[in-house]
Amino acid sequence: MTSLNNRTLVNLFIFLCVSVLLSGCGGNRNNAVLPVQENRSMVKPSAINYDSLLAQIDCLIAQVQGLVPSAFKNGATSKQDLLIMLSGVRDKIVSRSPVKAILNQLNNAVVKTVDGCAGNPSGAPDSNDMITECANQVVIHGAVQDLITATAHGGRASITISPEGPLTISTGETVDFSVVDARYDDGTSALGEIADKINWVSSNTSVGTVNPLVGSNTTLTGIGSGVTEVTGGVCGLAGNKVDVTVVACTIPQDGDIYTQDTTLCQGTYNLPGTVNPPYAIQLRGSDFTLDCNGARIIGPGELTQTRGISVYYDSSFITIKNCYIEGYGGGIVLYDGSNGNFLQKYTLNASGIGLLNSNNNIIS
Repeated sequence: MTSLNNRTLVNLFIFLCVSVLLSGCGGNRNNAVLPVQENRSMVKPSAINYDSLLAQIDCLIAQVQGLVPSAFKNGATSKQDLLIMLSGVRDKIVSRSPVKAILNQLNNAVVKTVDGCAGNPSGAPDSNDMITECANQVVIHGAVQDLITATAHGGRASITISPEGPLTISTGETVDFSVVDARYDDGTSALGEIADKINWVSSNTSVGTVNPLVGSNTTLTGIGSGVTEVTGGVCGLAGNKVDVTVVACTIPQDGDIYTQDTTLCQGTYNLPGTVNPPYAIQLRGSDFTLDCNGARIIGPGELTQTRGISVYYDSSFITIKNCYIEGYGGGIVLYDGSNGNFLQKYTLNASGIGLLNSNNNIIS
């Protein structure tokens, strides 16, 4: 028999061991080694929302591009180096690289260039930092961490704000918005992580403005007329958009005369009716609407000769609605020849409605 050298014996021993393990020790297959289970702690590539991550990295790159060179360690050179590094991350996202590869690039290359101020108790940059101006570095570091978290969860967070639109308000009126939910693409809640980072934007600041600009809540104030789009979101993160129509309104003055469509601003107005004849508001003409918009018109008292709203002689097809009138000798008075007018959705705490030689008027 040909003798076997040591190397051959070792290989034979390994072969026999593997055979025993696969067949089960002692012939008992219940003891067979099971296949290694897949590590499910990492999101599978098929479940990743790469498009949302692309939007987020693009926003991060835009933030870095917006910084002045003096914010960087070596000026424009360090700025360009960081942008090249971020472009490398972007390339991995575009090429649908595995999550692990994207995270490795972010954690092992990018983070250490922007974490000195955030991680240093003294609040100063370290030797690895490319951004050395701490205020800007903290912002970029936060955006990088947001991207890391979103990548680990398979995609950016989607934000839900309340109230939902579309909405209609008047000039001077306000509406409060708040973040009510935020979730990553895998369904995990992101509200606690990003709520205080929400950026609020009004698309048309001549129509309405938001304040504060950052945080979980904001208030829109109508300042003009038209439509504005209120958006709540974080850099590169999907946010809600609510269309708000702001209707121009009028602050009533004692003795005002309206001859065309008019919407009053909400509020309480003390209009004593000191003009002659004594009325707070007079309507003249035809085919228009006075929308009090819930405004409260308050007079000097019911035991006076005052009129809250006076519809002038021969006026017709005027609609009066959404009014609260209190404290007048006559709440709404239609004078001679005022025909075909409509009174809708009003409240009178005054001496009623007067119809003086007026016909075919509708009160509902």
